[in-house]
Amino acid sequence: MSSKTDFLTKFDGSGREPRQVQKDVLNWIADNWDKTNTFCIKMPVGSGKSACAVAIATTLPNCRICTPSNQLVEQYSSEYPQLNKYYGMDNYDNVNKYKAAKDRALAPEILTVTNPAAEYFLAKMPDYRKADVIIIDEADQSIGLLSLMHTKKFKLTKEEFEDPPNTALALSQHIRSKLAEMAAENKFKGGGGKQKLLRDSKVEKYRMYIKTLDEESEKIAIWPESETKWKGKRRYTFYYICMKSILIPQHVVNDFLGYGTKVILMGATIFEADLREMAPNRGFLVYEAPSPIDISRRQVLYSPLGCELAFPRPIQEIADKIDAILNATPHLRPCLIHATYSTAREIAEAMRNEVCYYNIKDDKKGMLENWMKEGGVIIAPGCSTGLDLKDSLCRLNIITQLNFADLGSPLVQKKLAATGGQEWYANNCIRHITQAVGRSTRNEKDHSLTVIVDPRFSRFYNKWKANFPKSFRESLIWSIDSLDMTHLEENVLTESIDSDTLKLQQSTKEDTNE
Repeated sequence: MSSKTDFLTKFDGSGREPRQVQKDVLNWIADNWDKTNTFCIKMPVGSGKSACAVAIATTLPNCRICTPSNQLVEQYSSEYPQLNKYYGMDNYDNVNKYKAAKDRALAPEILTVTNPAAEYFLAKMPDYRKADVIIIDEADQSIGLLSLMHTKKFKLTKEEFEDPPNTALALSQHIRSKLAEMAAENKFKGGGGKQKLLRDSKVEKYRMYIKTLDEESEKIAIWPESETKWKGKRRYTFYYICMKSILIPQHVVNDFLGYGTKVILMGATIFEADLREMAPNRGFLVYEAPSPIDISRRQVLYSPLGCELAFPRPIQEIADKIDAILNATPHLRPCLIHATYSTAREIAEAMRNEVCYYNIKDDKKGMLENWMKEGGVIIAPGCSTGLDLKDSLCRLNIITQLNFADLGSPLVQKKLAATGGQEWYANNCIRHITQAVGRSTRNEKDHSLTVIVDPRFSRFYNKWKANFPKSFRESLIWSIDSLDMTHLEENVLTESIDSDTLKLQQSTKEDTNE
């Protein structure tokens, strides 16, 4: 392989000097290159994962980068113009643009960034060439998207709904009948351009579903569902059989990880359970990079709503708590408050401080853009990921409640019943917490304070502490007296926060102060 010098001198093509944490990561990969074909690099917020990925990809031949969303694909190609971006065909307005992008993606001499689903179906094309190295950024999300590829609702007639195909065998036969109907109606033939490509893609998806249902049915949740819609004064009822994977089908993972002779997984929240699920038979070498950001700049204060562990708390109590924090920290603005879509409006209306909020997903983008321009305080559901609130965009980050998966969901119930289900349930919540914390303090010169107010956190943390990233554990503060005020205004934190801080046992405090 290329030498360390190549990694570090070429770096990301920008001419910038790599930071120490980036040098350490690249040197570790170079030192261990011949020891395994699969690397896992855990890099916390602010450590520069993207630059490391581009450094590797631009140094080694025939390399591709996968990242979980089109938004991140766009972000990569915007920051690094040398990258060719490739999406699925649905994202191109005409077939010629899609074919041109596909041809560039298939050329080994062109460095391409894409998403997992696009890569998976690109690999089904006859002229696909396996990469020497595939880098999977935000690996926990990227691999998880392979599971979401098995999310599908098949329409049923009312008669079919009365005896739905709600077993793996029955659903597999149902999908086979759909393929047979398409063939009988001559839908495999005729037409052209984008329509044919979409049809071919649909056939490939159906075949993937059948393979999973036939070989790994225990990983699929299946349930019937009806939906009523009104059109004018008329009511229509639609019937479906739904499927969704509870674990990533192994044949899909094997295909995906097989796209590169060597695979490098990168991410801030990759758990050991993720690695076991992704590739139980692959030998991983794991490196956890330290956070390059000083702890005093990224502190997380636990300040619970009273000492009771019961949740949910009354809306007024939550609102009063947030008001107390805001009144105690007038210099820490702008402020992002994490809540749910169902509680955002109620909390805002119960607060004394002026806040903006949204409780409809369609309003999210516009409200966030306006808040980032104007500052102030926003109650923002669905913002634990996807926001880069660096520098003065966010100084105070408040987490009102832990984000647990819905126990009423058939999918969650089946996943909990599977081997490792309890750990998956905990890791899902940990991922939301650490991602929410990571929205602010994005670089070494940045600073912010995060406050967690959910009283369930202490019990949850003590049980699952080992699963939290080290960068989170070392940032956690259990008492206001322990806060480092170096990067916070003096005297802006008062007893109004500390008055109800849960007093934990001395042993817990000592364990936490690592």
